[in-house]
Amino acid sequence: MEGSASQPARCWAKGLGVPIPSPLPPASVLRGIGKSPRLADKIIRGLDSLKAWHWAIFLCLALLAAALVLLVRLGFTPASAQPSVVRLDPAEQEVTTGSQFTVRVMVDDVSDLAAYEFTLQFDSDLVSYQGVANGGFLGSTGRTVFCPAPIVDPVLGTVRFGCASTGGGVPGASGSGQLAEVMFTATATAEGVSSLDFLNVSLADPLSNDIPAFPEGGSVTVVAGTPGPTFTPTLTPSPTLSPTPTLTPTITPTPGPTPVPSCGAAPNETVVCIRPAGQVVPRGSNASVDVIVENVSNLGAYQFELEFDPVILTYVSAANGPFLGSTNRTVDCVGPSLVGNRVKLVCTTRESEPDGPSGAGVLATVTLSGAREGIGLLALSNLILTDIEANPITVKRLVGGSIVVVPAPTATPPPPPHPRPLAHAVPDAHADRNPAPDVDAHDRPQPDAHPHARSRHSAGRPRHTEGQRGDGVHGGHRGGERGEPWRLSVHPCL
Repeated sequence: MEGSASQPARCWAKGLGVPIPSPLPPASVLRGIGKSPRLADKIIRGLDSLKAWHWAIFLCLALLAAALVLLVRLGFTPASAQPSVVRLDPAEQEVTTGSQFTVRVMVDDVSDLAAYEFTLQFDSDLVSYQGVANGGFLGSTGRTVFCPAPIVDPVLGTVRFGCASTGGGVPGASGSGQLAEVMFTATATAEGVSSLDFLNVSLADPLSNDIPAFPEGGSVTVVAGTPGPTFTPTLTPSPTLSPTPTLTPTITPTPGPTPVPSCGAAPNETVVCIRPAGQVVPRGSNASVDVIVENVSNLGAYQFELEFDPVILTYVSAANGPFLGSTNRTVDCVGPSLVGNRVKLVCTTRESEPDGPSGAGVLATVTLSGAREGIGLLALSNLILTDIEANPITVKRLVGGSIVVVPAPTATPPPPPHPRPLAHAVPDAHADRNPAPDVDAHDRPQPDAHPHARSRHSAGRPRHTEGQRGDGVHGGHRGGERGEPWRLSVHPCL
């Protein structure tokens, strides 16, 4: 029995091709650890009775479990959950030197998005960064969005930007939409192709779990601007004067409507945007932005919320624009109302006739003030458009903007008034040669209490002889009676 137990039982796992030794220990080992050799023999006989394929199945299951654990630890994603795509729109575009252009950062096929961050690299010799703004997709489910200030390196040509959202039990955004919009300006002199590459892309859900994402960059081609037509004046010969000239009235053309800035919408795509997309104002000054709709049909009402950076900007006012009532429909507005850093405006029309406006126009104008130097981001959210029958109008994209606040210019002080010339005493021609004598207290004129007091006080006083004082070049003497000014005379011998 001991010999049969010590022989290794060999088996092959079906489909693996790996020899598996029998795990039965020799009988001597069991006898050494057991107190009863007879009990050990019974255990060995029971183990020998098991079929070899039982052990093969057990080993296959163990290997499968180990493989699953290893794949989970390596972050294996099932084939059915494809990674999201973060791309630029448009992927390629051509701009002229000195012009401003924008690129939209889009996300496709994302689920439960609560935060994003990206680093975009560009050629600083061809384009310069102007600003970046959140696109509105992140807060489309009602979550509160916070966007820190971007980190820009104009020398290396990189901009790093991201936003996070909070909302308790509110789920994150799902589907496809616009994450952000980046504004650039093409240089005025250089031409060429600047690649726009993502150096880093990060997406996360409300529990801070990473969402796999695949980045797709783009490029922009800067070409020389096309010069406008050259105006060549035509010389008209002088008219011949007639005895009775006929006066022809000059007709002044009526100015047409002001063109509405475009949101960059594709045909049959309704887009609402902020224009201008970027502007620069001094600190303490106001800046106005228009909320524009493009490619809308039979508009009857609208609602939007404009979110701004409360650290950089402060709210001033908001008003309905001319577009909603452009077909002579009566417009009623509720608001504007300000809650935190969000301004909300709701405007509707009531009549069934005439039709609502179609095309593009300014929905509203919002005025903000620069409170601190920096980039104040603007984002649209909670947008609702309906026609005159209260049917919702689908909006494909919301495009935000930004206001860059710079230090206020220092006022130049006015020049000081021209000083008036001061009156100076003309020096006496002999002042240097004959300085004034030093007059002691006895020789100074004293006020006379009595008309005869001078003669009484001066009686018997010896008079100074010439040269005795030695004050002048050759001595000085007094001139005149008391009360007369002292004068310096020149010796007659000089």
